[in-house]
Amino acid sequence: MLNPERKNGQGMSTVMGIILLLLATATLAAMVSAIALSSSNVEQSKLVCVTVDRIAASTGQGTGIISVQNMGGMNSEMLQQGTPGTDGIKVFVNGVQASTVTYPAAAASASYVGPQPGSIQYFQVDSGAEVTVVACYNDNTEYQVWTGTVP
Repeated sequence: MLNPERKNGQGMSTVMGIILLLLATATLAAMVSAIALSSSNVEQSKLVCVTVDRIAASTGQGTGIISVQNMGGMNSEMLQQGTPGTDGIKVFVNGVQASTVTYPAAAASASYVGPQPGSIQYFQVDSGAEVTVVACYNDNTEYQVWTGTVP
């Protein structure tokens, strides 16, 4: 039997039908994207905190010494053990990888940045140089952790 309040025997308005269809489509799209994103292998970045300080003033040629020190962080224990060839960090000066120097106040055996918070390494850097510090992890991934200009 037809509802006496409805005219022409229509079941629902066209606007309501379109709204329900759009709602169903949006729900289905959200479900598909959630499934697709949960199964992807998106790599998580790693976190280590470093400080970069100028510790020796520039000489007449404009060259000084900076220190890079591991201050810890969520993933600092994953840094490569800082030994020759497996540095826990790499420092690039104006795009070129810098080599370490032995600073007179430090023992040569302690001059590397490894997984231990407090480990430190020294580099010779020109004044005004663009310095980039890259952390090197045991799984062979590398992440930029600091960039700046040396005063």
